[in-house]
Amino acid sequence: MNRNNLSKLILLTFLMFAIFSFIPVVEASSGNVTKRPLDDWLDPNYAAFPWGEKNWAFYDFWNPYSGLVMKMGLPWPKAGLPDFPYIKFDMIYENSLVEGVTVITGTVTERALNDGTALITLHLDVKNSPVAVYLRSDFNSYCYGLADKPQAVLGDGIDGYLDYKVVAKFIIPEPGAELPNVFDMWYYYISINIHGICYGTLTERAVELGFAETAGAPGMVKLHSIALFKPDFKETHPKYDPFYGDLWPVDSIEVYELS
Repeated sequence: MNRNNLSKLILLTFLMFAIFSFIPVVEASSGNVTKRPLDDWLDPNYAAFPWGEKNWAFYDFWNPYSGLVMKMGLPWPKAGLPDFPYIKFDMIYENSLVEGVTVITGTVTERALNDGTALITLHLDVKNSPVAVYLRSDFNSYCYGLADKPQAVLGDGIDGYLDYKVVAKFIIPEPGAELPNVFDMWYYYISINIHGICYGTLTERAVELGFAETAGAPGMVKLHSIALFKPDFKETHPKYDPFYGDLWPVDSIEVYELS
């Protein structure tokens, strides 16, 4: 490995370790730690999105730098729902487009805090999740009915599969309270770390966009995101997010041609 690249890797590893080592100090705890079943996380999400396959455990992922969106199985609404009159409803069928069984494992740990709230640490390990990777502008145009269904960069049909891990920390009102769904969690989160690798066949669209040289070649896609809530983060910092006011030191979707 190039010495400069090795130095960067060591620095990045240290940064990740340092960030997550200090997360527990954001709120003093009473030391009461309990383990909750994983269904305490899955059930509220499946209740909030009661259509499609139950082969997902986290939201779909978008990277603003590459312009790519990873469809990770999060269900889309069925036709006829008044709250979603503008969405192309046949997207629901993409939720089950993966060969074999999706395996979802993990743990939910709850720590009581001195202010009466509780810190939840969610560990997810998802194997063989459905995935389709799109250019976001293609994806949005289709969803809003402005264009026909686009070709995915990778994961058209049952071609792609994704393995990913999530470590998320967020606050709930009190110990034992119902966990929020994956979108409401953002209002109370402390940190999130997502890492995943998916495999599939690269398409002509991948070649057109410059993500691959050969249509039909095997491809790999890596996703990685670390988010740390910092309410006093300065707007002048290059990693400042204007919506959340958060630190995002790593956020990427990378496409590789394997042949």
